[in-house]
Amino acid sequence: MNNSTAPQADYAGDEISALVLDPGYSTTRAGFAGEDVPKSVVPSYYGALDSSDHHLFGENAIHNPLPGLEIRNPMSSEGLVEDWEVVPKLWEYAITSRLTSTAPTHPSKNGLNNPAEGDQDTEMESLDDAEKPMSQNPLLMTEPGWNTTKSREKAVEIAMEDWGCPAFYVGKSGVLAAFAAGKATALVVDVGASTMSVTPVTDGLVLKKGIQKSPFAGNFISSQIRLIFAQSTPPVPLVPHYMVKSKAPVDAGAPSQATFVKFDKPPAASFRRLEEERVLTEFKESIVRIWPGPGKFAQNEEAARAAPGQPFEMPDGWNNVFGAERYKAAEGLFDHKAALVDADNPAPKAEQTISAMINASLASVDVELRPHLLANIVVTGGSSLIYGFNDRLHRELEHMFPNPRIRVTAPSSSADRKFGAWIGGSVLGSLGTFQQMWISKKEYDEHGPNIVEKRFSSDSNSDSEADADAQASAPAAASSSAEPVSVADGEVRAVEVAGEEEAPVAKKAKKSSKISNAQHRTADAQEQPESPADSATPAPARSSNQLEPDAEEAFQQFYLRQVTAEFAEDLDKIRAAGDFSDRALPVLVGALRQGTACFSAEERRRVGRAAVTAAAVERGP
Repeated sequence: MNNSTAPQADYAGDEISALVLDPGYSTTRAGFAGEDVPKSVVPSYYGALDSSDHHLFGENAIHNPLPGLEIRNPMSSEGLVEDWEVVPKLWEYAITSRLTSTAPTHPSKNGLNNPAEGDQDTEMESLDDAEKPMSQNPLLMTEPGWNTTKSREKAVEIAMEDWGCPAFYVGKSGVLAAFAAGKATALVVDVGASTMSVTPVTDGLVLKKGIQKSPFAGNFISSQIRLIFAQSTPPVPLVPHYMVKSKAPVDAGAPSQATFVKFDKPPAASFRRLEEERVLTEFKESIVRIWPGPGKFAQNEEAARAAPGQPFEMPDGWNNVFGAERYKAAEGLFDHKAALVDADNPAPKAEQTISAMINASLASVDVELRPHLLANIVVTGGSSLIYGFNDRLHRELEHMFPNPRIRVTAPSSSADRKFGAWIGGSVLGSLGTFQQMWISKKEYDEHGPNIVEKRFSSDSNSDSEADADAQASAPAAASSSAEPVSVADGEVRAVEVAGEEEAPVAKKAKKSSKISNAQHRTADAQEQPESPADSATPAPARSSNQLEPDAEEAFQQFYLRQVTAEFAEDLDKIRAAGDFSDRALPVLVGALRQGTACFSAEERRRVGRAAVTAAAVERGP
């Protein structure tokens, strides 16, 4: 365990709300813990004018075609920070623009004090902390599983010194996405804008050796659409909205009849590319589909051409009906040979497909964990919302692993899918048992930025030990091999939820509207087919009154603990009665269990998921 003392302040009450910040390559999400979705979602891109060092943040600012406006991104394509001078301003904007107020003007510069007087600066230094923008709110940040120690220490330094946060915590995005789905053990498949990753999570800990990541995600699909447009005959025009002044309707496939805006000094090329990405995103969301199978798309292209097409209109009025092309854009995620290539877009490797990454991840963990992970696959990330993704993934995994039970779950709501890690952080930051996990300002002042490693050293050690055990008992994954790893047979056990300390947490989750709303948004994991074409092997559908096994078992245990404690005296009298025998005990337990019918499925889900998350926190550092 660490040698630091956990903060004693309570940051989960109604008076003090923790902030949850989830930075990403495409957007940065921020909001208060306990809420269902982030209130602030701003682009991670920012604008820079060539005439000044002033930075422009926000949706409206970066899409305004100012002369010479250049678009940049402080994040790398792997989701790590590259520009530490700009990223604190971006994060602060994401928080203060919608959640908190900006730092007030210094009293010496607010126009109300006379600089000639010598007493207005009295105790000005003591006011610095009070004027920092987040001095009243602890901060929970997410990070990818492959984040570096240096970046983590820099983040806590910004939070404590620049923003004045009273407490800080950093959580792995894979773990938080699993918590959002009500699971402490899961194989998290995250398909974001710039990175697709597979993260094995067991009992709330990330198995680092099992993390797999690939640059072929949402932006890869956009580049595939560009190539489809460029290789079409004739080429499909890609004109962004800001260049179109007016347009007239035209027939499908006919040249556009549009007039264009003339700029004395146009924005930079990076601005146009960002605006083109907006058009490509519209195309992805409305047209692109995942080939449902059976078989690869390359083997069924003729059948795809015979299927009805779907129309799409460009900003300049050009329009056409897209048929088989809409299946080509995303096929490279599952079949590397189907990806379109050119000089700027190299072909993906076989080990970078999603099924190969899952296979490699499973090969890096203990063989006994594999069936549990396959039965708890959690899909998250905005790019996973492409129609047919879950069904195709389920079909691919069933083909690779025919024996064990495979369960692919994903939130039905697009917001829950996009903000999975943030929602997990929102739920975690609202739990009473989580308060011992915060890094306090006092601890930071005593130990410095490396307090992050000291506080979470037990997490790292546990992770390393788990990885060592996995490496000793499981074969290493061959980078180019598509041969599926072996998976132990047997039923997948439910995650155990034990300990009397969990009862107050679950009770609070049931009664607190904030936690209930957050977990309500993370519920309803769907397993039903997305496409009629996949009805041959549909994933089992769950009725509205059914819960995930982990959450249901956690609720049952919590309910029995509560009811036996509440009616302890009455139960003692029943057991002490002369006609009570051992045969009557199962009847009594069954009668007690029937009381769960008084609670709705939503109430059971909220309490059960809170108990699962709380149990993972209790097992943590």
